[in-house]
Amino acid sequence: MRVIEHAMGTKDAGRGLYDLLVRLGLETGFGAVGMPEDGIEAAAETISGMVFPNPAPPPTQTFANWSQQRTQASLQPKGRRR
Repeated sequence: MRVIEHAMGTKDAGRGLYDLLVRLGLETGFGAVGMPEDGIEAAAETISGMVFPNPAPPPTQTFANWSQQRTQASLQPKGRRR
């Protein structure tokens, strides 16, 4: 993530990538790649069970909340996204 932050000149890689997608007029939610809203819970369970080189892996509910926020943001009309 630090590499992405450095390359994009931002302090938050996730937000930087999101802002880039919005500037390019691209979709920002998982729905754009075929994930139904009811699939978020299963994805959260899968990801939370994976091992990553992070000091503290995120809890399932944190990922589920983040995913739902991204999905809802992608459903907003393009002129109203933030």
